Amino acid sequence: MVFQKQLEVIADLSSQQLSRQLENIHYLKKYGFSIVTSSPKYSQSNGFIESRVKNFKKHFEKSVDEDPYLMMLVLRTTPSENGYSLAELLMGRKIRTN
Repeated sequence: MVFQKQLEVIADLSSQQLSRQLENIHYLKKYGFSIVTSSPKYSQSNGFIESRVKNFKKHFEKSVDEDPYLMMLVLRTTPSENGYSLAELLMGRKIRTN
């Protein structure tokens, strides 16, 4: 199993936490990360995150009375637009859900 350091960070520079985000960006650049910024007021520019949030809300509403760990398992094993789930990208194989 191989784990790699993520070298790219995607962030929207919202005015609410701009000073903290700038500190984080300085820290990340110091260690060789590249920073990709998107517009905070234009959600389409951050489509990947928006689709993940939408997916989370959908599963969360369905599983209010169920096990929260099962909901997280479903979310982590649901394939995204690239055809792979988050768990599959991390572990390098499909994760059993039954």
